[in-house]
Amino acid sequence: MESKTLISQDSEIKALLLQRGENVGKVELRDSKRYYFLLNHHLLELSLTIDEANLICEALKDYQFEDDPEQARTLWKQVQSAIQQDQLDQKWSVNSKTFIRKLQVFVNFRV
Repeated sequence: MESKTLISQDSEIKALLLQRGENVGKVELRDSKRYYFLLNHHLLELSLTIDEANLICEALKDYQFEDDPEQARTLWKQVQSAIQQDQLDQKWSVNSKTFIRKLQVFVNFRV
C-alpha cells in the first residue's frame, strides 16, 4: 500500500524512495522521523532565545523556500535583510550583529 502524502507525489523524491526497494510509505515515515530528529537536535545546538526564534519566524514568514540545499547557507542574508528593513532587532530586543554572526557560524558549520 503506497502512501498518498505530498512527498510520494513528487516524482523526483518518489523515484529515490523506490530505489531503496522498500515500501515507499515506510521509507517516507522513517526518513521523516530522522529528518525531524536531526532538525530538533541541531536547533537545540543553536541555542536560540525565544526572541531570536521569534525574529527568525517573522523574518522568514513570507520567504519562499526552494528545493536548493545551498539555500540554507545564505538564509542568514534573508534574516539580516528583514532586520534592516523592519527593525526586527529592536522589536525583539536582539543584538543584530551578534545574532547574524551566530547564524552564519552555525549554518556554515552544519551545512
